[in-house]
Amino acid sequence: WIVAGAVAVTAVAAAVWLLRTTAPPLPRSIAVLPFLNLSGDPANEYLGDGISEEVTEALAQSPDLRVVSRTSAFQYKGKSADVREVSQKLGARAVLEGSVGRRGEKFHVVAQLIRASDGYHLWSDVYDAGVVDLPSVEARIGQAVREKLSASPPPIATATDSNAGNNPEAHDLYLRSAFEFNRRTVDSTRRAMELAQQAAQKDPSYAQPYVLMASAESQLSTLFAESPHVAAQRAREDLAKALQLDAGNNGAHAQLAMLAYTDEWDWPKAEREFRLALATGSHGSAENLYGWCLMTRGRFAEARKHLENAAELDPLSLGPQLNQVEEMLTERDYSGAKRKVDRVLETAPSNFVALALAFGVALAQGDCPGAIQSNQKLLATYPQSPYAHLTSLGADGFCGHPERVEPKLAEILSGHPPGFLSPYAVATVYGVRGDAGRAMDYLHKSAYLREPTILMLMVERAFDRVRQDSRFVALERQVGLVE
Repeated sequence: WIVAGAVAVTAVAAAVWLLRTTAPPLPRSIAVLPFLNLSGDPANEYLGDGISEEVTEALAQSPDLRVVSRTSAFQYKGKSADVREVSQKLGARAVLEGSVGRRGEKFHVVAQLIRASDGYHLWSDVYDAGVVDLPSVEARIGQAVREKLSASPPPIATATDSNAGNNPEAHDLYLRSAFEFNRRTVDSTRRAMELAQQAAQKDPSYAQPYVLMASAESQLSTLFAESPHVAAQRAREDLAKALQLDAGNNGAHAQLAMLAYTDEWDWPKAEREFRLALATGSHGSAENLYGWCLMTRGRFAEARKHLENAAELDPLSLGPQLNQVEEMLTERDYSGAKRKVDRVLETAPSNFVALALAFGVALAQGDCPGAIQSNQKLLATYPQSPYAHLTSLGADGFCGHPERVEPKLAEILSGHPPGFLSPYAVATVYGVRGDAGRAMDYLHKSAYLREPTILMLMVERAFDRVRQDSRFVALERQVGLVE
């Protein structure tokens, strides 16, 4: 008993010593929250956002760190949230936060790295700098964070590690450009392009302005302010310049991949570019885009994997979640799609794409009350959207009022309500009705416009009744979906 007691005391003492001396494991995931603007001037808002984005991008290149995407991290902009809540919502074990103050031409930047599990400050520092020093400050913050969180010490950072270019004025113009781009209106996107062009003129060796200009072209197309094909041609020119300056630029490779697929219909090239974009680090946007492309080609298992990665890296963004719903729909997993889209609608009850997908799920399940409810919400929330009116054709046709379909369709095709009417969406109406001739007429119009949705041909259930038509098979081959 004496010996046993001595052994027990020794064991307890050893356990206490280990608890006191063994440090918690290093966090391997991080969210960079938008830095607060403490200058008192809204005109300086772009500085905190820009520093946060630049540091996020620099950390995302780290092979042993999981970095939450900007889209999700910026959900906390202007909000006071406990780091434990942030950790739970974003799946990050560490949080980088900070602030930017300004007095005259000098900036006061504070950054602190916090372990989310217990609120312990792993690192903090203060920087007093002028405009010329900001790229160096961003690089030093990224370097310090990597040193604290990485298993192996990273190489010493330089100012250009953050893709900040060599000209401080160009860097400042780029930060302003990114701020305007993220407002996501037609006017702000055009302003972003102008500022990015000025940045490129100030510093011809700076790749990031060209990447942003390409993104702006795509955004203008999404906002129906630019022809998709024209936007794609301009974006390709910008990306070519960016990659001449920075051959490993992940964002440029991801955009080039989408252009290769949606505008050139060149899948082998697109897949090569996606793999280059995802070769190192954490890139939620590229994971999301690649997942969507794989889904259109019927490679469902791979698509699910990349969409899951995207949702983990960007947990508060709706894009990956909505693409997951679409993937489940195309794979005919209707119950899974319903569970997922219902969760999305809990947080974004008026989201257009979520409501449209909820309508599609309800129709697939033969749930007429659900389809009618989603259609009514779409029409009430987006009365000027031609697509919202097209969904009412499905509700009528499947749920007891087929006599309403023809007059409603004629009204929509006549231009009421006004706005962009997707030829692909019209083709799905004729496809469901088994009218191969008219479905093909509109599909060829869609292909001429280079609508990205044309690449859904292989998996779109609306075309099941016309799928064997020789013209349909020929179009699948034309857009590169089959060899």
